[in-house]
Amino acid sequence: EFGHAHNEFIDAFAKRGLVGLAVLLMLYMIPMRMFAPGLSHPDLPTRSLAVAGTLLPVAFIDFGLSQTFLAHNSGATFYAFWLAVLWGSYRRTAYSSAATRPCARG
Repeated sequence: EFGHAHNEFIDAFAKRGLVGLAVLLMLYMIPMRMFAPGLSHPDLPTRSLAVAGTLLPVAFIDFGLSQTFLAHNSGATFYAFWLAVLWGSYRRTAYSSAATRPCARG
């Protein structure tokens, strides 16, 4: 009768079991883990992109508490697109700041 549970996590567990819930959690946790090293980066643009990259999955976790956002094409596309944009920008900025940082000479 009902199409979804209006909760991403309950919906994933009900439809796909523990494996589905684990995959959904990894979809959020892996990007957060990938951006985490940049949260303490000395370069402000790199650190800012790391914060944005960490907050994207956090926001989608929050959205998922009341809506199955990733079940919709627009939600999945939005998440994938912004994750790719933020990751590419983060890597480029981190690489550029490392290349321009002066080396310590002893």
